[in-house]
Amino acid sequence: MDIQQLKLYIINASTLSVTTFTRIEMGLKMILILVTIGYTVSKWIGLKNKKDGKDKSSMQDSGKKEV
Repeated sequence: MDIQQLKLYIINASTLSVTTFTRIEMGLKMILILVTIGYTVSKWIGLKNKKDGKDKSSMQDSGKKEV
């Protein structure tokens, strides 16, 4: 194996890795945006329930106050 073939292998390997990492990066971005949206919706629902007095911990506390 001479130097020219070695250079060609290095160039091919680097091109393949860049292409693969680009696809992986896109998939990770999609997963991150879905997790972020889910977390935000969960927080909004929690805040709405707390505001409406439907929070389980506040219901338990109100039960203790009546005794």
